[in-house]
Amino acid sequence: MKPTVRPRPTPAAAGRLDTRAVVAGVDSSPANGVAVDWAAREAHARQVSLTLVHTWEWGGVPVWPIEYDLATKNELEREGRRILTRAKERALAAGATDVQIEIRRGYAPDVLIDVTADAALLVVGSRHPSPVAHRVFGSVSTAVVSQSQCPVVVLSGAPGMPEERPQVVVGAAGVAHDEDVLAFGFDYARRHQLPLRALFCWDPMFGDLRLPPPDIAKLRLAESVAGWREQFPDVETHLVARRGDPVDVLVNTSASQALVVVGRHAQRMRFGSVLGSTSLGVVHHATCPVAVIPPTPSEPATERS
Repeated sequence: MKPTVRPRPTPAAAGRLDTRAVVAGVDSSPANGVAVDWAAREAHARQVSLTLVHTWEWGGVPVWPIEYDLATKNELEREGRRILTRAKERALAAGATDVQIEIRRGYAPDVLIDVTADAALLVVGSRHPSPVAHRVFGSVSTAVVSQSQCPVVVLSGAPGMPEERPQVVVGAAGVAHDEDVLAFGFDYARRHQLPLRALFCWDPMFGDLRLPPPDIAKLRLAESVAGWREQFPDVETHLVARRGDPVDVLVNTSASQALVVVGRHAQRMRFGSVLGSTSLGVVHHATCPVAVIPPTPSEPATERS
């Protein structure tokens, strides 16, 4: 099922207030409550509504020819509404003021990808199965992050406590899409009164050996962040440039942080797709929430071998 493609509005941080809803995917897993709480607090901070979406399916059967099938369908729907009712109560307790619920039949990733066409933000939990199973079989969060039309926050871990002085960590890649990533990071940091750490890193073993030394890289990072610092003067900003594998650096940095923000860059792979992208690597292994920002519809794809 292909999602409906609609142009993504300019990020709110760039000058427009995004009044679309925050959407959270809801299921019966233990991670569900954490995702609902996080989404409720974010909807409250943005002063927008929260939509809780639960999906169900049963063996891909398109019709219900016998009484037993109909009873099973009705029970799945009833259980879905019970899950949503409990989630709505939790969201209201966590601070959301306008909560809508939706139950849809269909494959969860397809349904959630489709709703991102009209959402400001999608929030999903991460069940963190074994590392091998997570890489080989994937998950709802992996599928949604790979194809979402709006930013997706995956609750890969709990945010840092106030006494741990958590920050918003923004991974900069030195590409045009950094503007969307920085926009999201600065806007989140301002609303939640958190410091921001802009982080640029590269691996000289596998990247471009002509990349500059850390002091020059930091200077270039400062230039790319300068406009956002002017727009958000109240956000305490730190610049960090490091050599190292971006996934390793970002995952190691994620401990006790409020949020890690990374971009999902449009790429055409000459010899097929690559599973181990930076954004998915961080989603799979970070120990705090991770926001993945999709490329704008007009962003050209870059070809890599």
